[in-house]
Amino acid sequence: MISNVNARRVLFYLWFSCFLLNLAILLYLYLRDWIGPDNFHAALDQLRTSYTPYLGVITLFYFGKKNRNVGTERRKAPFVFAALASIMWNAVIFAFLARLVFLVGTIENSIQEISFLSSWLSWIVAPVIGYYFANSSSQTGSEDKTR
Repeated sequence: MISNVNARRVLFYLWFSCFLLNLAILLYLYLRDWIGPDNFHAALDQLRTSYTPYLGVITLFYFGKKNRNVGTERRKAPFVFAALASIMWNAVIFAFLARLVFLVGTIENSIQEISFLSSWLSWIVAPVIGYYFANSSSQTGSEDKTR
């Protein structure tokens, strides 16, 4: 079973890796002149809009000074739900950008679908991620009181 420290690390790296991978796809498309500057900027704005709430919260809880020493208690179910929701959400974003590398679809359609699906799936991902990180950090505070 995975400890809270390692679970938070896995989720942190998962989200940032997927963000950077999607950013790399956009840069690849732009630098190959497959998309123009207007579409590149629109796609970057959509990527930022989609990822900012999650990366912001995850970064806050991961690097927060108060939460740095997260307890070693092992909790499987919340991590599994958070990981599955994260994989699902990131896979959807990735799918609509990766298809462009294979010359399937248009950037305009991908931006529109990412906008729709990322907001539609947020009702699943946001509470799961929020619960996982907030709950694991609140356990840290209760462990500190008992010491």
